[in-house]
Amino acid sequence: MELKDAINTRKTTRGFTDKPVPKEILEEIVKQALRAPSWGNTQPWEFVIAGGDVFTEIKQAYLDKAEETPSPDLPFPQQFPEFIRERLPYARRQQPPDNRDPKEVLKERQVMGSRMYEAPAVIYILTDREMYEQDGRSKDTYAIFDCGLIAQTIMLLAVEYGLGTVAAAQSVRCPEVLREKLEIPDSKVIVLGILIGYPDTENPQYKIYSDRVPLEDISRWYGFE
Repeated sequence: MELKDAINTRKTTRGFTDKPVPKEILEEIVKQALRAPSWGNTQPWEFVIAGGDVFTEIKQAYLDKAEETPSPDLPFPQQFPEFIRERLPYARRQQPPDNRDPKEVLKERQVMGSRMYEAPAVIYILTDREMYEQDGRSKDTYAIFDCGLIAQTIMLLAVEYGLGTVAAAQSVRCPEVLREKLEIPDSKVIVLGILIGYPDTENPQYKIYSDRVPLEDISRWYGFE
């Protein structure tokens, strides 16, 4: 598979089969992804990979907390400029197209997200708090940027193995659950979880492809003929 094919094939997979992903495949994907670039080759990432019974326990704990206010290590955005809101999925912008109660739709999304879209495994990306909070006050956002680079690398590699992924902020909204179940110390910042598994191609969510802003709308060029 060519890289451009992986880029165009990768999508957010909100629906998985119950087929487990072998540990050997997950290990190979993460190992290959270690070639991702980082500031000064600092490689500020660490990984906790969960599946099986422990991931089932995490899903249930998240479901129990589905209506609680999220408290992730990295705060979620609270608002977006209008021109950014237009890029969000329809159901997050206004009345759903089927005229259902928005509260009902929100509840449905909370349950789906808490169940991690039934993904059989997750790759959590962490960074050291001492790296992120360099003097106890300022934030080294490049450490988070670097974690984003390796997250994208993991998701592109997953395509080659026939796997779907979700870069799921939802999966890190309850860090207290993850610290308990996965023995993650407070010295680590839980950046992101990548849900991973074999896509359920019959799931209606699987058939949805989000569009992209045209390049000409978001770029300016100088010095070219």
